[in-house]
Amino acid sequence: MRWTALLLLAAAVVASANAWSGSTRDFLDRCENDQAWCANEIGQARRAVERGVEARKKICIPQGTSDEDLVTAVTYWIGEQVPTLDHKPHAESIAAAIVSLYGCDRPQGMEGLDL
Repeated sequence: MRWTALLLLAAAVVASANAWSGSTRDFLDRCENDQAWCANEIGQARRAVERGVEARKKICIPQGTSDEDLVTAVTYWIGEQVPTLDHKPHAESIAAAIVSLYGCDRPQGMEGLDL
């Protein structure tokens, strides 16, 4: 029993050590230098929006949208919201961008407009 508790604690520490937590400003700064990392963070936020405990929205990303296109659109949208989102948790800002840009209830043909 005691070993099980220690193993669970060790697993939690390893998991938290691998997780990155930063502000939206930190996220944008890091994305400038590491697009692969940025795409991964956006992918995680997308999955959280669609399937997480607090699944809020169905996301309709157009077929053929590359990771690079997604990174560009999401970071641009977030950049337009700065400084409002500067100090918010980055995952929250990414989720807001994804929902705003790709929510299925968004009128079709208006992807470039920020309504």
